Amino acid sequence: MQSKYPIFELREIKRIVFFSLIITLCLACIAVFFDLRLFNLIAFLGPAFIIVQKIRTKYLINSEEMTFSIMFGKKEWRKVNLNEISKMEIHRRKNGKIKKINLRNSSNIFFTAEPARGDEFAAQIKKLLPGINTEERKAKWYS
Repeated sequence: MQSKYPIFELREIKRIVFFSLIITLCLACIAVFFDLRLFNLIAFLGPAFIIVQKIRTKYLINSEEMTFSIMFGKKEWRKVNLNEISKMEIHRRKNGKIKKINLRNSSNIFFTAEPARGDEFAAQIKKLLPGINTEERKAKWYS
């Protein structure tokens, strides 16, 4: 069975797209007002790729194969065997929500996940790996 965990919930995506459109329109007005060329306007819109990439990223946990995958759209970017994971670090914000989860293997290489439903994601990992060493921390940057 595969469990999908997106980075953003649907309502957050709508909010991001709305504010991105407002910012794009403001930048377009600035470009027209200051008589900037089209090249400069395109340079202003560069961060849009990062927003689209974050929206399309999903984390997959396959409980049958015991794997954790990071998907960009339909393409698998990174895959790790959950049996190799020895430690899970949970970083929480001030409000108690999970900001990110680091999964470390025995050679101390870690894989970071920032799912929207972090508690559900952590519970799924704990269910699949009952003996995993879990460490909770406050996030360094509260965002």
